[in-house]
Formats: sequence, C-alpha cells, structure tokens
Amino acid sequence: MGITAVLGTELDDTKGYRFEAVLYFYLTWRDPAAYDTVQRSTQAMLSGNYSCQKLCTDWVGNLSCCDGIFIPTFFFRNAHSFPQDRATGYKMYAVPPPDSAVLYTQFVHGSWYQPMDLRHFPFDSFDLLVTLEFLDTSLRPHPGLRVVPSSGGDRLYTLGKGDAVSQWQVNGLTVEVLPPVDSVAWFKTYSQTPSASVDPLGLTTTDSALLRGAAPGATTTQAANNVTMVAIKIRIQRFWRYETLNTVLPVLLLGLLSFLVFFMERKELATRLGVIVTLFLAMAAIQFVIQEHQPASSYILPTQQLVVATYVLLVLVEAESILVYNVETWKANADKAARRRRARDRFLAARKAAKAANAPPSANNSLRRRCARWLPCHSCLPCLPTRQPAPQQQSVPPESDGHASPDGEQSKEAASGGGGGSLLRFGGSGKCDSAKQGKGTLSAARRLVRMDTLTVDADFDEYCAWLIDRVALCVLFVGYITAAVLIFVLSSGFIDLFSQP
Repeated sequence: MGITAVLGTELDDTKGYRFEAVLYFYLTWRDPAAYDTVQRSTQAMLSGNYSCQKLCTDWVGNLSCCDGIFIPTFFFRNAHSFPQDRATGYKMYAVPPPDSAVLYTQFVHGSWYQPMDLRHFPFDSFDLLVTLEFLDTSLRPHPGLRVVPSSGGDRLYTLGKGDAVSQWQVNGLTVEVLPPVDSVAWFKTYSQTPSASVDPLGLTTTDSALLRGAAPGATTTQAANNVTMVAIKIRIQRFWRYETLNTVLPVLLLGLLSFLVFFMERKELATRLGVIVTLFLAMAAIQFVIQEHQPASSYILPTQQLVVATYVLLVLVEAESILVYNVETWKANADKAARRRRARDRFLAARKAAKAANAPPSANNSLRRRCARWLPCHSCLPCLPTRQPAPQQQSVPPESDGHASPDGEQSKEAASGGGGGSLLRFGGSGKCDSAKQGKGTLSAARRLVRMDTLTVDADFDEYCAWLIDRVALCVLFVGYITAAVLIFVLSSGFIDLFSQP
C-alpha cells in the first residue's frame, strides 16, 4: 500500500507542546476483486434491494457503494483531539483490471501532541510528528499489507501568496516507515510495575502484547500480523525576526541603557541608583509581557538567559556606582569620621572635667594631668584649675569703726577656700594663655599642611574613581555584548527530536 501525505495548513503554534494541522492522505493498493465488488454492491443499492453500509464517498449520497472490499485500518497514535466542526471528506475509487487499483483519499483536521525541545528559541527548527499505526486486517489467502512511503508535500493546491502559517515557515514534509517494535520486549523493559500473577493476559508476564496486531474478535496471538508505524514529519522553522523584535530587542536595549549611568557624575550616587532602580522595574514589566509568548519548560530558554544576563548587568552597574562614589569621596568621608571622633572625645573629657570640679582637692592634680592630655587649653573650655600659693596677710591698721579696708577684704577673698584654694582662670596673660597661643600657632600650621595633603589625596581619589569607572564601562559593555551574542549563536539551528540516544 502506498501512502502520500500533503499538508493542507498548520493552524496553531507549539506553545502548549501541541500543534493543529489539516492533512490530506492519499492511499493506494491493489485488489483484483475490488472493481467487480463495487459494481455489484452499487447495482444492488440503486435497485432498492440493498442498504449500503459504506458509501464510496461522503461528498455525494447514494452514488456508489463500496461494501465488501478491503479497506485498511489506521489510527493516529499521538492525536490529541479532532474538532467537532472540522471539515471532512473522503472518496474511494476502484480501477478495473489490469491495474486493479484502489484509491482512498481523506482530509484529516486534528490536534497532535509530541515532546519538544525549545533550547534554540527563537532561532529554532525541528520536525512536527504525526504517527499513524496501520493494522493489517486482511484474511487468508490475502497476501497481507505492506506499507510503502510514496510521496509528500508541504502545501496543497491553494490559491494566494504569502505566509502559509503564522509564526512558522514550513520547509518540507516527509513520510517514512518506522522500524517494527517488539511489543512484548517493550512492555517488559519499560513497565515500572510488573503485571500481577493472577492477570491472565499480563503485559509483562505473557505475550498478550502481540494481540494489538490481530483483528478484533475471536483470535489468537499466532494470527496477529505486523503493526506498521508510519511517521509524517513536518519540518518547520520559526520566524526569528518577529520573535527578535518582540522578545530579544526590548531586553537588549534595556541592558544597553544601563551604560548611560557611566556618563553621569560619580558623586551623584542618588541619581545613578535611581536610574538603575528604574531599569529594574522596566525589566520586570518586560519580563511579564514576553513570558506570555514563550512556552514553559524545564530548562532556561535563550531569551530567558538574556534576561538573567541583563539582571546581572544591572546589579554590577549598581555595585560599581557605589564603589566609585566611595573611592572619590574617601578623604572627605574620612575627615568627617575623624571630626566625629574628636567631638566625641571632647564631650567625654568635658564631662569628666565637670564631674571633677566637685571632687576633693587631693584628686585635683591627677585630674588636671588626665584632662590636659585630652584638652590642652582648648579655646572653647576654661583652663583647668591650678593650685596657687596663699598670699601673706598684711597687718591691717585699726579703724575707728572696726572694719577692714577694701584692700584687706580683697586679700581675705584671695586667701579664702581653706587656706590656699584653687582659682579658675578664664583668660588673662598667665601661663595657660601663653600655652594656648603657642598651641594655636602650631595647629594653624598643621592644618595648612593637612589641607594641602587632603587636596592632593582628593585629586588622586578622583582619578582612581574615574579610572575604575572607565575600566568597568569597557569590561561590562564587552562582556554583555559577548554574552548576548554567544547565547543565541550557540543556541540556534535544527534540533533532531527523534534521534536515537
């Protein structure tokens, strides 16, 4: 029996690991008795003495009857469903001797499922498979049925020009007979659970799998014929321009926009981070849109790999922006930290000095030494108390009214405080003032040298930040473009879904 298959049209994509198509089958075989049988059945039907069970066509009613001739039986192994409102049509022809040939044509509109490998999406190409199982129901002395692939085509005679299928380009159709499968060995090898011992026709304990090649009804395994599997492969290639424009290009452009950050002021960290966060949100929105056009799979598609590479790029750009900001502002931040530490030390020393003001006199000298180490005559604090020798009292001449002179009162006030008390001097021309003046001159010189050093160091830090920024720009740009190119160059082309491992 010769089999020819022609693709009428493919109607659906492969997102759900299914495809919908209209196929036109052209089956031929030789049957010497077919012509006479059809003539007798047709005459009996037209005479009104016979009710035909199998018309030779469903296009026209009561035209001819094909009862009694041999008709091969076939079944679609990977059929998912057949639409209820599908267009159907079959015709059968019986040619007289010496050809004695029979022709059977049939339109089939259905949905088929199969495993798919989309690792090369959207630059992928593979074969769609329609599997037919032929059951030889011929009886002796019929020699039996042998299936021979005859012809095939990827387009039926339809008018018009343009793309035949949405999102796909059909590159050919082939028909081939698959090698016979040992059903008994298959079930015994791949059955995860063995048949029960009480099962009279267990698949893994008996040869009952041979019955699938026998005619239904009363039969034996010895009467089973060979089951022939025919594969119709439709080679398709995706329209990569459409997918590139709608899935690859938006992600690639968003990744390239992140490099605008390198042309912004490095000290404007808030502006840089704001741009990166905005690109993160835009990337998430684009991902939600493009995932509606991509099939779900157990592996990462090339377009998803590009999305991951873009996310990694945004994270690296953000980290680099923070790095160069800290490098450029290193001295200023260090100076601020030093000022905070000095302010803390001054506060702690002042608090200790305030507590020591009410301490006993014996602890005053030790407190003065400790505090002088931290605050040597600081401009904003009073000098620490120093013990002064008590002045000698002068004799006061007696007055008529019995009061001391003003000078005497001042002497008493100076000598008060338990005989030789402490004085708190807030200025004057004493020893502490001269020390403070010398210290201020030295501090001014040191501040001048330190400011010059800070200026030089700040310039060097700015140069380092600029250098890091330029190097990161070059490395990340080259790395991102290279990764994007390699993702799709290494994941493109035809994938053989049915090759033996």
